[in-house]
Amino acid sequence: MSSARDALKQSLEKIFEPVSGREIEKTLNSIRSSIKQGKKVDVIHSFFNEIKFNLSCCKHPVVRKCIKEIWANLVRECRRTDIYNELVERINRIVAVAVPELTDILKVKRLMKDLRVHIIDQIVMLHGETDKGLRPLHAPGSVTRSEARNLYFGEDYSQDELYHLAKRLCNSIAIGNTLSIYSEDEELISMLKEFLASHFREEIVIEPSMLQISSLEKGLPFAVVLRFLLWFKEKLQTERDSDKRALLYRIVERLRRAPIVIFFTPGREKARWRTIFIPRLDPFFTLWLDNNERRQILNNLIRSIVQCSEESIRAASREGQRAKAENEVKLIMHYYELLCERLLKFGTIDYHAARKITDLLSELAIRYKVEVSFASWKWIT
Repeated sequence: MSSARDALKQSLEKIFEPVSGREIEKTLNSIRSSIKQGKKVDVIHSFFNEIKFNLSCCKHPVVRKCIKEIWANLVRECRRTDIYNELVERINRIVAVAVPELTDILKVKRLMKDLRVHIIDQIVMLHGETDKGLRPLHAPGSVTRSEARNLYFGEDYSQDELYHLAKRLCNSIAIGNTLSIYSEDEELISMLKEFLASHFREEIVIEPSMLQISSLEKGLPFAVVLRFLLWFKEKLQTERDSDKRALLYRIVERLRRAPIVIFFTPGREKARWRTIFIPRLDPFFTLWLDNNERRQILNNLIRSIVQCSEESIRAASREGQRAKAENEVKLIMHYYELLCERLLKFGTIDYHAARKITDLLSELAIRYKVEVSFASWKWIT
């Protein structure tokens, strides 16, 4: 087995939650109790449903979306294995007797572990098929060669390259359910996860609200990453614990030089899924984040855009015009995303987007009698 294959398998094992032995016993006892009461029970279906051995075992929401299309095939394949057949036999034996054998219960627990390993092995195998090309797990927005042959122009990927591409997404940090961030600087990712685990007790999925990202912003990849960076820089300024501060300093210094990959999977339409690359962030750090005054100006600017948009929607709701205001706010968020994209890539302001935002915010403020301040806008030159 290649090291790249091993690395992908290890990454999947971290994000696929095993079923606890206690949960297995509890489920078996529940099924036995129902049968004892004379209820008609589909034993195997009930067992897998109650222990939630399904796609939700994958804790990473973006990975979960990307493997959803192959999950049904994985389940069908599992049902043809000796592991599954023996598992069914043992479960039926346990629920059929008043006092089940301890060896049967222990065997079910071991077989469930084996089944989890088998599914992970199948996911690894499918994502190393060189004749298929790229799948969503390799890069969201990609399709296999058989789905869209005209999109391939002779490029080929080795098995190890495919394993490495899939591992990136599995090792990424999800911010909400539709977006995750990764860097080829694996030490940086390890440090990010270490800090997030110590701060939020979670390293795989971080809720956007924890990073002060509003519901209006969470579907905007560049805005989310910009807020993510601002949050880390602010934490560096305010953290008092010396060990955490030292870790934050190393994280921020590596973030400025590291290439960033954004995996974005909004909604169910795969045509909207994207894999976004930002080669370097040092222009943004140098011009905005390193300067306390300019960083505060940027914070105030973002806050004014989001708060005015939210207040406009609330005011419009009171007048029965919520849908109309939401449509206009979507347009504001579109230009806000363009503003964030230019800032992250080049450290400069997209003045066309900035002008559109101020015009639209002014219209909403006048129409719905909402207070809006443009004080911070004069400093964005």
